[in-house]
Amino acid sequence: MAIGDRLVSETAGVATLVLFTVIVTASVGIGVLFVDEGGAGIQANFSFDHRSDTSSMTVTHAEGDELRAGNLYIEGPRTNVTWAETAGWNESRMVSEGDIIQLSQQSAYGSSVSQSDTINIVYVDDSGNQTTLDTWNGSESSQF
Repeated sequence: MAIGDRLVSETAGVATLVLFTVIVTASVGIGVLFVDEGGAGIQANFSFDHRSDTSSMTVTHAEGDELRAGNLYIEGPRTNVTWAETAGWNESRMVSEGDIIQLSQQSAYGSSVSQSDTINIVYVDDSGNQTTLDTWNGSESSQF
């Protein structure tokens, strides 16, 4: 093997290793920049069914994390209650997918729900940190 052939072979090997290192470093860097906080936050989606004829609404836990009913608040323009109060549950009971509550004048919510209302579903952790999980604005429900 000639010295020139050996030099080309070693240069190609070094270039390949450098390229591989750059690609791996870039991949890790992009991953660190764009990775969600590793599930540190609570995530849940809710569906809203407003009935204008009765000025009421049903709220359903559609998907996501199980949440303590006493930490899950339904905030409207005239009232603020927990899921536990509205459902008549113990505050430590977990709200899971498929659980439903009704918001109306006759329920623990204690107020009618109109098309112009905004309803927020807010989770408050034991440290008092609040996370708005979903919002209903009139006839629109947010989709996350």
